[in-house]
Amino acid sequence: MSTKLNVKLIIDNLADELIARMQHASGIYIMTSFIMQSGVRMLAGDYLYITQPEGLRALCEVDPRIETRLWRSMGTSFHPKAYLFDADCIKTIIA
Repeated sequence: MSTKLNVKLIIDNLADELIARMQHASGIYIMTSFIMQSGVRMLAGDYLYITQPEGLRALCEVDPRIETRLWRSMGTSFHPKAYLFDADCIKTIIA
């Protein structure tokens, strides 16, 4: 089985692009820097101590299959964002 990789840099209207990809994806993988109660996300670090325990708890309660991890920054900057969408053997990465 062959998989095509489509990489796209988005500099405007990121939300529009993400919503369009989510509507057609068979799998979605999201990496971001911080987890906050107001906007739960998938991967976090402890850089600047912005990640909130309440946000981590809310993420764990969404679905028992969600695996959470916290990267220990030791003061090193950690602020990545990446989105991977699977759809019909095409993987699209937006970073």
